[in-house]
Amino acid sequence: MVKRTGELQKNDRWIRLPVRGYCPYTGLSRGHMYRLIGTGVIRSANIVQPGNVRGVRLVWLPSVLEYIERHVEKSSGVQSERARTQLDLRESNSGDPESGIATTC
Repeated sequence: MVKRTGELQKNDRWIRLPVRGYCPYTGLSRGHMYRLIGTGVIRSANIVQPGNVRGVRLVWLPSVLEYIERHVEKSSGVQSERARTQLDLRESNSGDPESGIATTC
């Protein structure tokens, strides 16, 4: 992010899309990033030398990180309660062959 004073933050930079695999900064694939670029969700630039057909695609890292931040899941008590209930059921039924619940992994 750019501070009001105009100073750049640590992650304020343009990064290249990964050639294969996933981006080391975001964990997103090249295809996923192109979909985000196509929908205008993240900022990008295509640098093409005069006379060349192809260039290099760069993305503005802060825009990708903001996209990821918007999708952060908050921990909910419902999920934790559900997990505790399932664990309690497994523990209470372990060793009971009549329960019909398998206890091995």
